[in-house]
Amino acid sequence: MPQLDEEQSKQMEKELKRTESIIDSMTREERIDHRILNANRRRRIARGSGTNVAEVNKLIKQYTEMRQMMRQLGELRNVWRQRSERKNDAADGRHAGHGRISRNGWRRR
Repeated sequence: MPQLDEEQSKQMEKELKRTESIIDSMTREERIDHRILNANRRRRIARGSGTNVAEVNKLIKQYTEMRQMMRQLGELRNVWRQRSERKNDAADGRHAGHGRISRNGWRRR
């Protein structure tokens, strides 16, 4: 990871504080479920955090995109896990839950 210069570090710190102030301006229910954020709630959050509604919307969009990406990553991990289990089962001589297959091709249970 590349080192950040002082200006970049200050910019990131400023962005982090802005994000923190937006989240702190939300109620517990809004933090739990972002889908309840209608226009009035977003406007209140923006006023409470000292930002504008566009920045609140940007943060909510980032959150939803990251959540979707993490969900897809989890699904991909499950697919890989299932594939590796199948490979391990095949290496052990098991075949689709039907017991072991002997050398001559007959199934033993």
